[in-house]
Amino acid sequence: HDHDDEHNNVHDHGDEEEHVCIHFFQGPEVGITAVDSTEGDAPETFQEHTRIDVTVPEGADTAVVLWTAEEEGEFVFWLSQDVPFTILDGDTALPLEESGGPALGCEENAVIYHKFDIEEKAYMIQFGPTVTAGDTIQFVAEHAGEHDHDHDGE
Repeated sequence: HDHDDEHNNVHDHGDEEEHVCIHFFQGPEVGITAVDSTEGDAPETFQEHTRIDVTVPEGADTAVVLWTAEEEGEFVFWLSQDVPFTILDGDTALPLEESGGPALGCEENAVIYHKFDIEEKAYMIQFGPTVTAGDTIQFVAEHAGEHDHDHDGE
């Protein structure tokens, strides 16, 4: 669906995909090494509009990070690989609202997205099982339909 932002530009999904491609190509990026279970002391990340490069721990087929939402609403998580993706609130998996992709313009980079309704708090994000130890999985979390920050040249 289209909507106006404060600059009276109409955004649609194509713009959101173009926007996510910018982050996949240009960052900013943060690299973290995940832990292999939700019982572990998972590394924290919270950044929106940032490419998070998650390294799967050695000897593991699952990668877990702690992700904190700084606002509530619908969030879209773009992934560089189509791997099992779960967001956990405690022991409860959040219901997936929709999935799709790839992103137009960076089909090789942002291959799939998953949308969730998120509250303002910390969640465990689990990639896998079936991810490859030592692999890097990239993801970008975007608050759906909101682009209130500037990129150079836009």
